[in-house]
Amino acid sequence: MATEFARGLGVHSEPVIDWDDGAGESWVRLIVGNAVVAYVSTVFPVAIIERNSAPVNEKIMVEAMASRELSSAKGALEAAFGDSPRLDALNTERFSADELWYATV
Repeated sequence: MATEFARGLGVHSEPVIDWDDGAGESWVRLIVGNAVVAYVSTVFPVAIIERNSAPVNEKIMVEAMASRELSSAKGALEAAFGDSPRLDALNTERFSADELWYATV
């Protein structure tokens, strides 16, 4: 379902879909050129998308995947993604989409 959603985002260029289902990855990455333009969760219905990359209705928009503009209660992240050492290292008061992806992939 996440890959179908990712394909349907309508990003400006044809994205490369990067996801290793066999490894149990929790995120699908959409890459245009050398840049990640979106992360789509395989765990629950959420996508993090760079502004001006795709016209969708349900989204979390960020200036850039590396911008630390997200925050969450640690318990909410653990409930969504489970507990892991990488998630424990995430600063939940201010983190980027890149950092969330790495902590939960």
